[in-house]
Amino acid sequence: MAPRFSLTPPGAPAKTGAKGNWRIRLPQPLAVITGAGVVAPSGVIAIEPLTLPDGRPVPPFGCPVQGFEVKKHLPSIISYVDRCSALALVAVKLALESAKVAPKSSAAPSTLNPPPSTPSLWGLAYSSAWGCLDSMELFFAKVAAGQAKFAPPLVFSHSYVNTPSSLACIEFGLAGPGATFSQGVAGAIVALGWARDRLLRTAGAECSGFVAAASDSLSKALRRHYAAAGELSADGSLAPLDPKSAGTVLGEAGAALTVELESAAVARGARPLAAVRGWGSAVGTDPRRALAQAINAALTDSAVSPNAESRKSIVAVYCDASGRPDLDRAEAAALDETVGPASAVPRRTLKSRAGECGPAASLVSAAEICSAAPGVYLVTALDRSGAAALILERTP
Repeated sequence: MAPRFSLTPPGAPAKTGAKGNWRIRLPQPLAVITGAGVVAPSGVIAIEPLTLPDGRPVPPFGCPVQGFEVKKHLPSIISYVDRCSALALVAVKLALESAKVAPKSSAAPSTLNPPPSTPSLWGLAYSSAWGCLDSMELFFAKVAAGQAKFAPPLVFSHSYVNTPSSLACIEFGLAGPGATFSQGVAGAIVALGWARDRLLRTAGAECSGFVAAASDSLSKALRRHYAAAGELSADGSLAPLDPKSAGTVLGEAGAALTVELESAAVARGARPLAAVRGWGSAVGTDPRRALAQAINAALTDSAVSPNAESRKSIVAVYCDASGRPDLDRAEAAALDETVGPASAVPRRTLKSRAGECGPAASLVSAAEICSAAPGVYLVTALDRSGAAALILERTP
């Protein structure tokens, strides 16, 4: 892969000094994706009927990962694990295997601050929109019934939003820097961006790489929340980007990517799958404006132009679109404004088969790009809590 250069456009070197001397900017380190792991559903099915407290029915449709059992993939898991954590654990396992990385087998550093010349650690950047809702509901059911002393303490320890990241670090020996991001569907791109920026800022001195992961499960509490807000499709139809769409269908997923510096990946014999060129995020009450700001920030960060005549232009967009009419319209308008109409830059969305599965959708899209045709791709994430955009370059 070609090295990532500074933001000075090709053929337009920057002027410095009062006399207008030309300054050449050296290539910058490049972060690349070297492995991917995905646990995702493949369509809408009928699921358990539920009702809201006022008696209204919750649409009995969802996109679960059918037949999923964490112990089939990780026999070492012998105790209770929340489904959100289980999805994350299996995704991380698959990503590490894909990248041929085994952090747990690496020798632990003898000090808390290992020499920068010999990094052997891998870090984790994890995201979840809702966390371990099944465990929360299971634990607080006893509390709500006035039986707090009978609430299961083991379940409580599995109810935190950062429980999946803690379990993954323990299970796979991810002893490098770690962080958990809870920023709605935008969280996975922010997590991946944080990991990439940290690698570039430290030149890989503090760790060998990061696993960027995300997961959310199809819980009863989440279904009730979306139903009460009137955002679920009543008949189970799932039509993202369709003006006639009447709502979304909830899904679940776990996804993970391994990210490391290109030089480190090549040195250990790994094949880069895609380059992380840039990213951006934004918050605000106007979803269209927030997403436009995030996309523009990603374009600036990556020095990629939306102009089709540019040497590096966007060949396709992996949208967040989930079938919620107002957010789909806002996303379409932001894309029209920043990268051009759908007729010029094709738009795709995996949520047409996976449903609204939270921030993991962004990483599933990134994993698909890792096996797509060469080119520059845009991944977007949008909900009412914020927006994010990611630019990846897939090379032969």
